[in-house]
Amino acid sequence: MASTINESTNFLAFYTAALQDNSTITPKQRQILAAGLALFSERGFDNTSSADIAERAGVAEGTVYKRFKNKTELMLAVLTPLISSAFPAAANEFETQALTVTYPDLHHFIGTVVENRLKFIQTNFREIKILVGQLLYNKAFSDQIKVIFAKSISTETNAAVKDLQSRHLIVDWPLSYIIGFMVSSVFAYLGKLILNPENDISLKTEIDYTVKFLEKGLQP
Repeated sequence: MASTINESTNFLAFYTAALQDNSTITPKQRQILAAGLALFSERGFDNTSSADIAERAGVAEGTVYKRFKNKTELMLAVLTPLISSAFPAAANEFETQALTVTYPDLHHFIGTVVENRLKFIQTNFREIKILVGQLLYNKAFSDQIKVIFAKSISTETNAAVKDLQSRHLIVDWPLSYIIGFMVSSVFAYLGKLILNPENDISLKTEIDYTVKFLEKGLQP
């Protein structure tokens, strides 16, 4: 399986860039938001106190309360740049690197996409887990993610699949079924990590079996 793209990007790099580019927040707010993301990722929302965030950010606890009324408001402030900037930036990078390439066959296409996305999930699992937890009960964030996700797969992914279909290298199914098939298979790995956080899941094994599963199902 030959990968034509770089190693999967860390969400935190995009998140840090988003905070730096936001001229509407102060340096102390940037420190608090960065500390909040790190601690929520490491310990979870319930196990993180405002005092913990203040200590990690290098500010007084009163500074946290001065800028955010409570921990829930802080969580929403932490997630906003993650969803509005970091997530779209990561999706756009993947589109540029992986979905504007002409693949020689179905195996290389599936192998490249699966390997990159599973590595992305593994690298950014703690941040993704925060998003999943919030999406379960925050409709506004859920709707925003759906729009971003739909946009990220609707153009370049469709073009890559259509190219393979034009060369009779993939099944002639509606694009929504092919993409849905691939997305659900990739998300199955995320589900395993969430349900079995202590389980030592081999990434290579997951990639190999997911590629084989999709390749068999999508062969013309």
